[in-house]
Amino acid sequence: MQDQNNNTNFKEYTLDPVRSLTRGYILALFIIAAMSITIHVIMDRILVEQDLAATIVSKSAAENTQIHMIVNLATEFYYTRNPNIVIEMQQENDALKNIHETLVARSQSDDFKSGAAQIIRSIYFDQPHKLDVKITMFAAKVDDFIAEYASTGTVNEDTYNYINRQSSRHLTQSLSTSLVYYENAFLAKVQRLRMVQIGAIMIICITLMLEAFAIFMPLVSRVSRYAERLHEISMTDMLTGIGNRRYFIKRSKQEIRRAARMKKDLCLCMVDIDHFKPVNDTYGHAAGDYVLREFVEIIKTAIRLEDDVARIGGEEFVILLPASDIQSALIVAERVRQKLEERPFVLPDTNQSIKLTASFGLSQVKLEDDEDVEVAMARADEALYQSKENGRNRITYSDHVTNNLVEVDAGQGSQEGKEDVGSAPKSATVTPIKPI
Repeated sequence: MQDQNNNTNFKEYTLDPVRSLTRGYILALFIIAAMSITIHVIMDRILVEQDLAATIVSKSAAENTQIHMIVNLATEFYYTRNPNIVIEMQQENDALKNIHETLVARSQSDDFKSGAAQIIRSIYFDQPHKLDVKITMFAAKVDDFIAEYASTGTVNEDTYNYINRQSSRHLTQSLSTSLVYYENAFLAKVQRLRMVQIGAIMIICITLMLEAFAIFMPLVSRVSRYAERLHEISMTDMLTGIGNRRYFIKRSKQEIRRAARMKKDLCLCMVDIDHFKPVNDTYGHAAGDYVLREFVEIIKTAIRLEDDVARIGGEEFVILLPASDIQSALIVAERVRQKLEERPFVLPDTNQSIKLTASFGLSQVKLEDDEDVEVAMARADEALYQSKENGRNRITYSDHVTNNLVEVDAGQGSQEGKEDVGSAPKSATVTPIKPI
């Protein structure tokens, strides 16, 4: 069950952050894209308005210039009666009509629906200006003036006076006033668009801030927790919940540095459950997993708070013993050995009780030689192998001074110099007991 829970947690921490990151980034990209498109549309609208404004102002100014030229030509012709001036008047009047027709046509076309077009339509067709009527009438009067002179050779005084008045009062004044009105209205329109643009930029800034605080910071925090959890998983044995080999190496290196700095001893104790394979073969792997978890609990009750235990193999464990010389470590190892020897394991599915033993190998880290943890573990493992060869359920340590392997009699302290004690018995130590 614990293994299943660990696997479930692992899957949760593996998958959920990926989905959250994906959704968060998609949402962020969507918001940024939407705001960018909005800014682009507004900028495009402002550019279009400015382009139209430039066109309208230039053509309106051109109309005003044409009217002044026509009036000046009419005055010159009135006093000189030069026929060539009439031809020039006709050309300028045709140009005026062409400019006016182009401006009116553009303001009324379907693709000319901006605010600038609406303003110019109002100026040219609505009260009080109605420039379309005035300019059309002025051009018609000029045509009449020219046609009458061409047919009769005389100048119509009323028509001339009407044309002359447009330069000083009526038409040019209306054009100038309308142009100022248009410029003011256009500037107000552009100002409104710029305010919308500023509002959109502010929305983007606020959105980015919200994304930072509501999306990215939680995502970063979650990814950080996810990374921490993955690191924890990578350092944890999923079956027993204690550290694995990677964790033990890291923790041991820290303790070696601390021991060297504080000039304290440090020991390692390798533990291997004797004849564990028959447990799996006889009672199944679920029973084997149960035994491993219970064995860890036995170790935890026998060691000190500052000690640590890790699983580095199938049924192989290692105990880290800070601030302990070899004699102190032997006491801890003997305590674990006795607790295991005395403890029956009641299998949960079959209610069957079995007894197990373990073999131990100890080494004291050679701090004066800057010994690496892997080397110290290798010496402890060699001592463990000797315990296995000598019959199991016993403790052997590697003397850190002589490098000799020393076997310890159960409950009777150590016997130094005992390097070769013969072969170990081959009988299994899995002993079935009467079911509880």
